[in-house]
Amino acid sequence: AFMESLAVRYESVVAWRSLKSRPPPPAKAAGLPGHWVVIQKDGNSHGRVVRPRKEEESDAPEEGEGEGAAPTQPKVDEEEKLKELLDGWVVEDEDVIQYEIDPVAITLTTDPHTEQHVTQSSDNVMIIEDGSRACSTALLPDGTRITCRSDPTFQVLIEHSMSSAVACEVKYTSATTTIKCQDGTLLQ
Repeated sequence: AFMESLAVRYESVVAWRSLKSRPPPPAKAAGLPGHWVVIQKDGNSHGRVVRPRKEEESDAPEEGEGEGAAPTQPKVDEEEKLKELLDGWVVEDEDVIQYEIDPVAITLTTDPHTEQHVTQSSDNVMIIEDGSRACSTALLPDGTRITCRSDPTFQVLIEHSMSSAVACEVKYTSATTTIKCQDGTLLQ
């Protein structure tokens, strides 16, 4: 009896994972598993998930179709169903569905001497921008450091003490990616 009640409770808690039903607010509050979270500088947060691919429609009748065949049920539009379950919308020019999640508390500070802008969120993400905003560094709770520079080319460097550093430089006509392994090996 105990195991049955536990199984029923567990099924009700994780039923939203298959997204056949609307996820409960506590599960949706910090973003759903497999989705990514976007936090804006004002603390507003959104979950994002890749849009389901639409099946290619074919003019050729499938097996069992044609004259005298039983009418088929219309295909459910997975994208519309997902948008409805998440109370989401499609982001223009991107292949994602976005939905609102609980905002995070943000603290903004500007150093009067260096003019660096520091943003600290309640989920322990810190972003440090130089006074000209040409360089910004994000420090994540797991120790990952992401640095972006935009002078004169756009450069992104992703570092973590337990993995290889990845650098990407984007110029007007080309992009270069470099991976520096912990043993000193350089891949380009």
